Amino acid sequence: MQSVMIEGYVAAEPRCRTTQAGRRLANFRVLETDRFTKADGAKGERTTGFNCVAFHEDVVRNYIEPFMAKGSRVILK
Repeated sequence: MQSVMIEGYVAAEPRCRTTQAGRRLANFRVLETDRFTKADGAKGERTTGFNCVAFHEDVVRNYIEPFMAKGSRVILK
């Protein structure tokens, strides 16, 4: 099984909603910036955005809704 760990900042306020089946879910975007030094010694950086969806109701109610906001630092595993 493959796994990914993303460490970055929330780009905008998470969008929490209820599905037609009555389940809670949240959509949010995480930005990760890699800083590096090029071969010629110049500094560079690359920002990558990840669209995320949280389907677990307990996570949405207990962590995302009360604590996650734009600019929050998150680690997703």
